[in-house]
Amino acid sequence: MIENLVETIQSALTSKLAGDASGYLGESAATTRSAVSAAIPAVLAGLAQQSSTAAGAAKIFNTITGPQIDSGLADGLGGWLGEGTKTAGLLSQGSTLLRGLFGDRTGAISESISSLSWMKISSVSTLLSLSLPAIFAWLKRYLAQGRMDAGSLAGLLAGQGEYLRPRLDDRVTSALGFATPAALLASLASGVTGGAAAAAARVADVGRAVGSGAARTADAAYGAAGGTVDRARPEGMSRGWLWGLLGVAALVLITLFSYWRSPVEQTASTVQAVSTSVARAVKSLDLPGGIKIDVTEGGFVDSLAGFLASKDTTVGRSFTFDDLHFETGSATLTPASDRQLDTLAAVLKAYGDVAVNVAGYTDNTGDPAANKKLSADRAAAVKQVLVSKGIAAPRITDEGFGADKPIASNETEEGRSKNRRVELVVMKR
Repeated sequence: MIENLVETIQSALTSKLAGDASGYLGESAATTRSAVSAAIPAVLAGLAQQSSTAAGAAKIFNTITGPQIDSGLADGLGGWLGEGTKTAGLLSQGSTLLRGLFGDRTGAISESISSLSWMKISSVSTLLSLSLPAIFAWLKRYLAQGRMDAGSLAGLLAGQGEYLRPRLDDRVTSALGFATPAALLASLASGVTGGAAAAAARVADVGRAVGSGAARTADAAYGAAGGTVDRARPEGMSRGWLWGLLGVAALVLITLFSYWRSPVEQTASTVQAVSTSVARAVKSLDLPGGIKIDVTEGGFVDSLAGFLASKDTTVGRSFTFDDLHFETGSATLTPASDRQLDTLAAVLKAYGDVAVNVAGYTDNTGDPAANKKLSADRAAAVKQVLVSKGIAAPRITDEGFGADKPIASNETEEGRSKNRRVELVVMKR
């Protein structure tokens, strides 16, 4: 089981950073805490993006473990603030790290966190410059304690998706260029390169260093994972993207074999977890009329298609889109939404008697009238795209509810993120 870095770093650093930085920034403790809570998942998402390639993982690893990162910052910023040259040096280092991590998206990240926390953008920029060295310092200690290398860091970050998903607001992921964690995860999967065969060979080499039994486990694990890839691969689909994920798994194995304690058992456990994850990533779905589509197992389209294929005649059943992306504060769909809308259109064509309603919702932040209009515009935008893909307009209705009918508390960012959604309601079978 991959450790939840999001929660661990939040617990370790949020209170420290907020307490130390609020006075320096001239912001309230509550506002600063809210901004830090939004910044930590954003930073981890940025790290996951960069480490999705071997070169990116090596760069991140070398930066974190290099001498320029003072691990003492993980204990707080108190001794670094208000001391002139020392503070200026920390801010300069943080600014450099920010540009290296987010590039030309740094400003958009600051704006998104400002929107979430109600902190001034100038204060957010300073807070990020203060926080990033501290986050890297914490990771430096973590990597040293676990004797981890660049490959194991890449595997660790690639496994944070399920933990990042509920913590990342769509404004932050939009600033990252993906709008939702689902799109980010898809990007990580496709961005992983690194030959699986070469990685497996390296696993076997390290395995031989710790014993022939470990080497045999490496070979067996690689074969088992390969079998999982074959079973998970939809007909006609290249194995490349699945082997990319397996490459990450192999890199994780490399580091696990470097541990002196129980390398065989650790490797077997890791391969089982990664193999299960790969197998669940995608599946081929056969629809009426001979239509075949690829869907995320257990996701929005898979659940909808399963319901329509069942004998359940219930109407009013709703399904929440999980890979639908809009530009921040607008009803403009981004290209990242195309895949889900394409597969949804295929399902609706296969079940030609089905009529649906597209319902948009927001959280309770901001003007209620503006929120209701935005939710209605987004629902209408989804309908328009479906019609353009060949679905008859009379089969689709649309409406916006604004902040009405929340499915979670609006008192937390996680709850507000869940309330900002678009649902598809089956109105006729």
